[in-house]
Amino acid sequence: MKLIALIFLLTTNSVQAAEFSITMDDFSLSDSTKLSVQQRNESILQTLAKHKTKAALFVVCKSLQNTIGPKLLSEWSRAGHLIGNHTYSHPRYGTGITYEAFSDEVARCHDVLKAYTGFQPFFRFP
Repeated sequence: MKLIALIFLLTTNSVQAAEFSITMDDFSLSDSTKLSVQQRNESILQTLAKHKTKAALFVVCKSLQNTIGPKLLSEWSRAGHLIGNHTYSHPRYGTGITYEAFSDEVARCHDVLKAYTGFQPFFRFP
């Protein structure tokens, strides 16, 4: 009986490839002790490309207020990764911020991110 079951499993076409999702948020623009922000960004993008894998990057838009942030995010966009909203300055809802102020954070970040081709209107709470 075990042999018949094994033959059945080997001959069926119902085997599906494994699926997984990779999401990242609060992507740090600070240098670490091992890699600069540019090296880290390049390493992650190269690894994803090597494995033909796409990721979703949820952006705190305040981190785009410098010269390197928009360049790094453009690299993710060009590589075809999803770019989502993680608020403008990463406030924690429920810790004293009003609904209106939190909504403004989301809308402000949305306005910044819509310029990127990889942007989709997905939101991840801080």
